[in-house]
Amino acid sequence: MEKNKDEHQIIKLERVTDRQIVNQYLDKGWTLLEVIIQNDGDEHSSYLLGWDKANGEINEYENGIDYF
Repeated sequence: MEKNKDEHQIIKLERVTDRQIVNQYLDKGWTLLEVIIQNDGDEHSSYLLGWDKANGEINEYENGIDYF
């Protein structure tokens, strides 16, 4: 059974702008929390990912991260 979004205990957040890197995060067990679309003449997307405490030790992606 899939967890209800409210049941997640997110202990770390990452904001990523590259879709390929987002997929690598997802492959490592991260949860996609939000897609942020900014339109300031050009449309830019970023993705907010979270690490759920229930997944155990944080499985980090080390290259290409846009930190807050």
